[in-house]
Amino acid sequence: LHKAFVWFSACGARGNLFGGAYKIMASDLTTVLIPGGDSSDTGTPVVGSFERGSLQRASQARDEHTTEEELKGLTDADVLRRREESGWNEIPEKIIPIWYMVVKQLMGPMPYMIEAATVLSVALLQWAPFGILLAILIINTAIGFHEEKKAKDALDGLKSEMISTVPCKRNGEMVTLNVRELVPGDIIFLRGGNIVPADSRWLEGDVFQVDTAALTGEALPRKVPSDQYGVDLLSGCVVKQGEGFCVVDKVGVHTEIGAGMIAIQDKAEVQMGFFEQKIMTVVAAIITITIIDIIALTLLETVGRGHALYAGGQNSVLLWDLAIMVAAVPIALPLVIQVTMAIGASTMAEKKAIITHLTALQEIASMKVLCSDKTGTLTTANMTIIPPSIYVTEGFTQEQVLTWAAIASNPNNKEDPIDQAVFRGFEQYFGTEKSAEIISEYKIHQFMGFNPVTKRTVVRTTHGKQPLVISKGLLNKVLNTRHGMPKGEEDDGELQWEVEKLSEIGEAVKDADLKLSFKGYKTIAVAVRKPRSIDNPNDGPMVLAGIVPMLDPPRVDTEETIYRIRNGMIEVKMITGDHLNIAKETARLINLGTNILPASALQSEQPETLKKLILDCDGFAQVLPRDKKEVVMTLQNMGMVVGMTGDGVNDAPALAQAQIGIAVDGATEAAKAAADIILTTPGLSAIFDAVIESRKIFQRLLAYILYRMAATVQIVLVLTLLICIYDHMIDPLYVILLALFNDVTMTPISSDNVKPSKKPDIPTIEYIVGMACLFGFLSTAETLIYYQYVNLWDQPSLQGGGELDYSDKSDDIQIEIDGRRENVWDIRSAATYVQISIAVEILIFSCRTTGWFFLDMPSWGLIIGVMGANIMVSFCAVYGVIVTPALDWGYVANIWLYDIAWLFVIDASKMLVNYLTGNSHSDHLDYVNLPTTAAAAAQAPGSGIRPSTASSSHSFLERASLRASLRAAATSDPMAAARQSYKPRGSSLRPSTPGNVARARGDNAFAVDDVLGDAALASAASPLIGGQR
Repeated sequence: LHKAFVWFSACGARGNLFGGAYKIMASDLTTVLIPGGDSSDTGTPVVGSFERGSLQRASQARDEHTTEEELKGLTDADVLRRREESGWNEIPEKIIPIWYMVVKQLMGPMPYMIEAATVLSVALLQWAPFGILLAILIINTAIGFHEEKKAKDALDGLKSEMISTVPCKRNGEMVTLNVRELVPGDIIFLRGGNIVPADSRWLEGDVFQVDTAALTGEALPRKVPSDQYGVDLLSGCVVKQGEGFCVVDKVGVHTEIGAGMIAIQDKAEVQMGFFEQKIMTVVAAIITITIIDIIALTLLETVGRGHALYAGGQNSVLLWDLAIMVAAVPIALPLVIQVTMAIGASTMAEKKAIITHLTALQEIASMKVLCSDKTGTLTTANMTIIPPSIYVTEGFTQEQVLTWAAIASNPNNKEDPIDQAVFRGFEQYFGTEKSAEIISEYKIHQFMGFNPVTKRTVVRTTHGKQPLVISKGLLNKVLNTRHGMPKGEEDDGELQWEVEKLSEIGEAVKDADLKLSFKGYKTIAVAVRKPRSIDNPNDGPMVLAGIVPMLDPPRVDTEETIYRIRNGMIEVKMITGDHLNIAKETARLINLGTNILPASALQSEQPETLKKLILDCDGFAQVLPRDKKEVVMTLQNMGMVVGMTGDGVNDAPALAQAQIGIAVDGATEAAKAAADIILTTPGLSAIFDAVIESRKIFQRLLAYILYRMAATVQIVLVLTLLICIYDHMIDPLYVILLALFNDVTMTPISSDNVKPSKKPDIPTIEYIVGMACLFGFLSTAETLIYYQYVNLWDQPSLQGGGELDYSDKSDDIQIEIDGRRENVWDIRSAATYVQISIAVEILIFSCRTTGWFFLDMPSWGLIIGVMGANIMVSFCAVYGVIVTPALDWGYVANIWLYDIAWLFVIDASKMLVNYLTGNSHSDHLDYVNLPTTAAAAAQAPGSGIRPSTASSSHSFLERASLRASLRAAATSDPMAAARQSYKPRGSSLRPSTPGNVARARGDNAFAVDDVLGDAALASAASPLIGGQR
């Protein structure tokens, strides 16, 4: 009765799947073996065992989910009721009004300051400053609005491409619906090529081959339904083969992909970069100090000295306030940043990388950790044969085994990943022309395809005059076609055999297969027979030729790119949803490091333990989308700038969370929408290009920021001290022109010659403020000394002789210059303006490098811009254009010599400070090639303790000890490592019964069942898990 119940339950639950093709092992009442029930149609061997409890659950599935009433579909009333509960099958759009995007650009410390200065210039009827300030305000607003609108349009474009329809049963009839209209409980029809529109459950029909790479990172399709993967279908997966009915479980934001899309909605808004945040923090601090300074000066002049707040003319206190206000604001900062970013984006576009968010080019310079998905990112996402790893038996070669595997594959089965992997590896090994020539030498007489029962293909062919029978498939079914069958019975294959000398070679062959499985390879076996006649295929012994390993191979440039990135002191970690052993083998092939941990390791309850674990490992396997995001967030919480590369829907949350999200070539639309950089050609080399370009951009922006902050400090301090000490003010128009003219002439800095630093550029407020103050204070001293020097120079020429009375601002105090009499205060104001203008312009040469300025050649654009501006100011000063009264050439020549001499003083001070603080960068990042020897590879960046993480809060010895202990645990006792990784998440493994082994196999990181047959696993399970072997 028990056997009958088990048989009835199995057929009731799965009868529509396999047409009742079930085989029961009468010797084991606890296990039902269903050949093909859990093995891939592609030849991937998986043991198909059900526990009694699993069968009971499967038998209930039909009653619970596929009742006749449910198959009729929902009524209109049902749809309305369920839509109220679950909403539409879409991601609610976060609509940003156009007016808000415009107004947003006018908010913030710097815009507020410019707006206040603009209003004040109108109140004071200063129309020239008003026009300049208004133009700057409009330009800055337009730049910000353009960037934000472009980001929104890009995301909207991606969403519009995702609209599709699906057949759905409503009111008992099949109709075509927009996927947006689906609700839980809808019955939908899916077939090969369809994207699963919502989280669903399989009901009835064919067995689906489902490509889940976009969500799980697995290179091979899953079989749904199956005991291993159940009946669930996640939204975003692609049905590769089969057709059937499914019921919708979850829609919209409640789906797995919906949660990921919610995480990327903020990408529609332009986020301020890490470096830019630091800059704006400094700007806000300077503006705050300036406001306090303006209030204090206003009180001093009006209350203390009795000046009128506004009395007309240059001595108006409000005019002085306006001048200081304009001097404090780096009005061209947004323009310079955007131009620099745009040039960098243009450079990256030439290298086939599209920058969707310009801030990413700032962030990569500071990136300390790059997390990467495996399938489709580090690898090609196309399974292929690894010819050097082909196992051959005595008398055969790897070329023969590879050729026969191709002959035994079906070239017309475009959807079969195993056959396609064989052909792909065959063509890559021999070349396209040679491989076609080899295939043409074989004449096919009969091809017997793969099916879930026989688990092998057989081909009768002739090569020249030599008849051949070639078989390819599951190792145990190729070794003995009766494997897994009741004693005395055969499977459905036309030809039956046991390979020659099976008792002698069986153990060695299965051991070789097991070793390949531990490395993450999927395997197929190849056997050959040489009958005397093609019409007698059973003539002669069947001989095992070899085992063909397959793996999703690394991209051609992956290893070199990782080496170069680590040479730039950036840690690289793999985070994949694929099996642990596959992740380790891939990591070994690309020299990433094999300390890959299962996702269960992320469940540590101690935050410090989790941080240390993430820091010291080389990556994680079998992770879910939320795990990837958690790793990124943990690293960010440790103060690191994190990059993430990926291609699938499962990568979207982590791509959105990371400061730099990179979608590789062929990525899904969800990944592209979440990314900041989209690669448009295969390979990862553009990532290192982006690192190089970003660090150059950082050097250029840092040079401009130091220059502009120093100029601001100098101008504000000079104006303040002139008022406090001399009760004198430079013409406000000069100050406005100084702030604007010097900023505009600095735009060539965006393409300056710079060398990227060897280490990540981590901007700190302390360094920016400290260096800006150093330059600013020295420049202030330079100007004040010059101002006093001018006083002494002018005294002999004062009309009527005598000492200069600083309290006397009458027009009667004149000086003779170039044969004419001019007001001494006007001359002093003009001369000080020229001195500040030239000094500030040439200061950029010192700001742009950490070394001596005369040893680092600027770009010709910057040289022409700076020197051209200074020459223009000199001519204006001599000929009285804008700068009045006019100065003579002697005055101007003295100013040039004086400012150049001070440039050497400032540069020497900079060198001393950089030396004392350790900010002098002598090493620079460049393109390096992979080491050619093993010894060189051992010393390569990233081997052992890598510099990027050695600089973390953990000591070198502590990290070395931890990494050594982790790797020792993974290598000294491989079986112990297998046991650790063998545990399903959140459970303990009890190996005493076959049922426990089958239950554990669902999350088995080493996937032994993928490469061993039923009996082989049964015989190997206990010693493997028990630690006896």
